[in-house]
Amino acid sequence: MDQAYWNDYYERNRLPACPSLFAEFLMQSFLRPPMQIIELGCGNGRDSIYFSQKGLTVLGVDQVSEEVTFLNGKYSTNKLKFCMGDFTRLPSDESYDCVYSRFTLHSVTDADEDRVFNWVRHALRENGLFALEVRSMSDPKRRQGTRVSPSENIVDGHYRRYAELSGLLAKLSEVGLAPLFSEESTGFAPHGDEDPPVIRVVAQL
Repeated sequence: MDQAYWNDYYERNRLPACPSLFAEFLMQSFLRPPMQIIELGCGNGRDSIYFSQKGLTVLGVDQVSEEVTFLNGKYSTNKLKFCMGDFTRLPSDESYDCVYSRFTLHSVTDADEDRVFNWVRHALRENGLFALEVRSMSDPKRRQGTRVSPSENIVDGHYRRYAELSGLLAKLSEVGLAPLFSEESTGFAPHGDEDPPVIRVVAQL
């Protein structure tokens, strides 16, 4: 993960904004209090804060220590905590009702993703949910920047890896996760004048 890039990004984008469309979708259809959720790569905390406001117990994990310190100082409660850590190498001593990963897995290698999926299998409670949203191979940015492989590049100053829905579902099945929802579409993560195809999956143990 390009930690220097994200340190700079969150120094410039410290304050949380409105929750993502994915977070709102999950609260409407899949999540309910008093579920316990961990967010992998929480960034400036906008979705973690939103989930806690909806009654969930939330742990947000991120590698940007300055942002984690800021978020704990301003937003932590008995139901919302932030911790500094590498979400591809988390300990397996806690369990959760939901693991949430939005726009994080495409910032790590395929081997790191495999490590995360295996960790998710052990971190989820019975019938627990793994909710993830990632960039698709159909994303126009895949054809930009410096190519690393057919599914990887360096663009906008940092590494990205793009997923195929069928391959993603196959990997989830290998670790015992069954899809409850899976779709690749535009409209999931519009940003400014960009609205790339994005893969959205909710899988259950």
